[in-house]
Amino acid sequence: MPGKQFFKWKNNLFLFLAFLIIYTLLGAYISYIKHYLPYDALSRLVSAWLVWYGTEIKLATIGFVWPPIPTLAILPFAWIPALVKSWMALVIVSAFFTAISVVLVNKILELCGIRSILRTILSVFFGLNPLNLVFAINGMSEALLVTFCLAAFYFMLSFWENNRNVHLILSAFFFGMLPLIRFEFALVSAVASILLISHTWKQRNDLAPQAFRDLLEGRLLAFSSMAIYPTFLWCIASWMIMKNPFYFLFNDRSATSLASLELAVFGVNTSALGSLKIVFEAWYLSFPIGFLAILVLLFLSWQKLSSKYFWFAVISLTVPSLQYLLLLRSSTVPLLRYFMTNILFGYLLIAIALGAVIKEYNLKKNKAMVVSIVTILLVIASNFATSNTLNTYPYQNMEQQTWKALTTTEVVSDLDLMESYNLGKLLPEMIPAGSRVLIDTYQFGFGIMLGAGDHSIFMDFTDPDYDDAVQNPEDFVEYVIVPETSGRGAFYSINRFHPYLHDEGEEWATLVEGLPETNGQWRLYKVTQ
Repeated sequence: MPGKQFFKWKNNLFLFLAFLIIYTLLGAYISYIKHYLPYDALSRLVSAWLVWYGTEIKLATIGFVWPPIPTLAILPFAWIPALVKSWMALVIVSAFFTAISVVLVNKILELCGIRSILRTILSVFFGLNPLNLVFAINGMSEALLVTFCLAAFYFMLSFWENNRNVHLILSAFFFGMLPLIRFEFALVSAVASILLISHTWKQRNDLAPQAFRDLLEGRLLAFSSMAIYPTFLWCIASWMIMKNPFYFLFNDRSATSLASLELAVFGVNTSALGSLKIVFEAWYLSFPIGFLAILVLLFLSWQKLSSKYFWFAVISLTVPSLQYLLLLRSSTVPLLRYFMTNILFGYLLIAIALGAVIKEYNLKKNKAMVVSIVTILLVIASNFATSNTLNTYPYQNMEQQTWKALTTTEVVSDLDLMESYNLGKLLPEMIPAGSRVLIDTYQFGFGIMLGAGDHSIFMDFTDPDYDDAVQNPEDFVEYVIVPETSGRGAFYSINRFHPYLHDEGEEWATLVEGLPETNGQWRLYKVTQ
């Protein structure tokens, strides 16, 4: 027994280290050689960097528009300037968490009774799935989302198998963290309570009515309090600092507020049938075996009268159903990354379905081997389907760009980001020593700061006088830099208060010549003191 446990531990460690090295090297390749990482990831990197190197060192610098955990995960590495300058802080975080997710898939397969060789093979194919690979190396928050989601379901499955309350609490903790990685996953956390109710309901005939009610009530209170508490704390912090506990929902820079702009750019058909087609293609056609696993579990739930198989199949429909409803309301853009959790749900259902088929039908060695080989072939085919989706799905940007950077010799870059980044490199040479430039990190302003690499030349939101400076720049700074005022540029803080500065100038500002022409139409103004 000790030898068997040592083998499992050694196997998990090998999977973790192997994929950590693979992901880190591939991430270094696209960031160093191809000089590409998604602008969303780099924006979070700048937010984490400003916690340490802003005008004031304060944790609130991570902001209250986007979920906090992805930025918090970068903080320890953002303290090291070399990792910020090279962008490797992002790669290390996404590689680390995705490597953990490979181990979690292996653990889930083990929990479902899958033999060691098969679960290792399936875990490797999970780690090599193109969508997982993309988000493992590009520093995006999806790496954390997948890992925390898998951890939540692993402990829920463990609780289902052994009834240990510690596993229930750990599951609730990870479900509670999901909304702080991606807000809409609050629905997944809420629906997960059905799994708890369903499992507890099986014990109703073994207990006296009052004892059963007490058990159900106690478990629901324990689960819900732990699942709600992280978001509750976040709302309290938002209330104290931003004067609104739901600032992340109602501010005009949120994804929901800007969805209409993005939908117009992509030309998305948001009719009932059009939305259904988009969601089905993004969720099921990109990893078809997941859909097959749902059908298998629904069949088993009917034939074996199993609530476990039914509810795990149903909960996997939560994300596509939510995306469909949001799309109908024009409140989201159907970017592929919003559907990439279909891979983790697919593997979760594969593990449960495969283990159930072998167990429920008492398959002997040869038949179990045939089923296992068929499963592996279907997983391989589904990985190819994912690759095809990355090449053909119309509503994506950074996912496809990362894939191209990794698999082709094509020069890949985000024009707005790289132009602002290169502009930032020039900026210290264009202004006298000791001068400060008023800037907003929004709308690729973070790219300018990242390119300059020296916070001392900027006055940004980390300065306690920033709000006053935005309204009256002449009292605080020597220079102001602004992008065009159309589209997202209208939400740039300086453009809000000085909407005519960019196009017409102001009495207190003189245009500085020599700034390179950019797609964002950045302009530098010298402030007349």
